[in-house]
Amino acid sequence: MGKAYQDKINELETRIREVSQDRDRYKMLLENLNEVIYTIDQQANVTYISPNIEWISGYTTDEVLGKNFVEFVHPEDRKERMAQFRKVFSGTMEPSEYRFMKENGEVIWVRTKARPLIRDGRVTGLQGTLTDITDLKEYEQELILAKERAQEAEKAKSSFLANISHEIRTPMNSILGFSEVLYERLEETDNKRMLKLVNNSGKHLLELLNEVLDFSKIDAGRVEISPMEADMASLFNEMEMIFAEKAGRKGLDFVYKVDDSLPLLVRLDSFRLRQVLYNLLDNAVKFTHAGTVRLLAGFETESGSSAGKLFVRVEDTGKGVKQKDIDNIFKPFFQQSDQAPGEYGGTGLGLSISKKLINLMGGDIHLKSRPGEGSTFSVIIPDVPVVEEAVPKN
Repeated sequence: MGKAYQDKINELETRIREVSQDRDRYKMLLENLNEVIYTIDQQANVTYISPNIEWISGYTTDEVLGKNFVEFVHPEDRKERMAQFRKVFSGTMEPSEYRFMKENGEVIWVRTKARPLIRDGRVTGLQGTLTDITDLKEYEQELILAKERAQEAEKAKSSFLANISHEIRTPMNSILGFSEVLYERLEETDNKRMLKLVNNSGKHLLELLNEVLDFSKIDAGRVEISPMEADMASLFNEMEMIFAEKAGRKGLDFVYKVDDSLPLLVRLDSFRLRQVLYNLLDNAVKFTHAGTVRLLAGFETESGSSAGKLFVRVEDTGKGVKQKDIDNIFKPFFQQSDQAPGEYGGTGLGLSISKKLINLMGGDIHLKSRPGEGSTFSVIIPDVPVVEEAVPKN
């Protein structure tokens, strides 16, 4: 009996030591956590706070226990903090962030996660964690400021390019005008030939300036889309007249087909659409050395609506675009990886401008291409109002 009693005492002492060791380990864990653990009652009074509260706030546990938790919250955040507490009491457990007042008056940012404490089927309080995220908040603020500065610099750059391009374009037009007048007055063949070269170079320079000006205006948010009644047949006939002749000079076939579904009149920015089509067709002729360039257009009326979707495709049998270049083809200043600098001229802005303009019109441009087989650029503009339907053909 005596031995059994002693064994029982020894067992209890061993368990007491184990519990004490567990308690010490638990205490050490709590004190070294980056997160502060707390519990509060239904009135938001602190019923428990882990010792590491002193690390982040300067308050001791005795200074916090029994106090209303909201007392430590920045005055401007207290109302929202109480609203968050009530959400957790109702079962909504969402992390939240707010400003915390340290013992020395310094303000820090903390993130808290909490869950309701339930006893006998009812909520008696909350248990949560508190983490100092001040460094993270400061880093986020630095990123925001850096982004704002970059955006301001980008706008300033775009504004400068737009202004300088406009200023250069005005005297350039004068130079071209005077060179054409002088060309008519000259009689010497050599002088006329040299002046013609000057005039052609000036026109090319003016095209480059116009592209830079358009790109800068779009980038600076200074381009507005102006929808108005537009005669689609006239627009596509104009494109055919221009590019059938251009294609013919290179020995290319030009195919033009407009579907019967195309309305006579729609409401869109025909000036910008003309600019996009001109660029796509000019590229198709430029990059095609044999075969065909096609311009195809159609319209899909939306059921029960007076609007529809405009489809335009520009197809060619040219050099095509490598798969690795397709994702970049609409980026500013991009030229294909196998293209020698200056081989085809241009700034590499045309497709970027075209895509941005169609995006501003609510549509998009897509490219399908295979090297050596040609390319297909598809322009799709949804929700185009119909002003006058197409006349059915007999």
